[in-house]
Amino acid sequence: ADSDLKKLEARVAAVEQQAAISGATTNAAFVFVKPHAVTPATIELVKAKFAAAGIKVISEGDLSAETIDKDMLIDTHYGAIASKAVKLNPSELNVQPKAKAAFKEAFGMEWDEAL
Repeated sequence: ADSDLKKLEARVAAVEQQAAISGATTNAAFVFVKPHAVTPATIELVKAKFAAAGIKVISEGDLSAETIDKDMLIDTHYGAIASKAVKLNPSELNVQPKAKAAFKEAFGMEWDEAL
């Protein structure tokens, strides 16, 4: 489990170093296929869709469920979002104008009215 994470961290460092050396000005992302969908067909579909959109995959690998759980990777990833959801009152949230408009469209009232 620790070796899975160390391998991932090494790949991430290599990608970051490659981008720094090349002076890359493009975006980069990590893409995860949900555990229930990890099949050869799904992996090939993702690669085909990326290729069709001009997206280059420069590294790929996997993490075991045990590593994800042990290292709390999901908890860490969603932690900031979750902490706001459970610790702040709605009136304390910084809601952007576009989100307020979507709220009004969905619920038929202004965000400030709902507070």
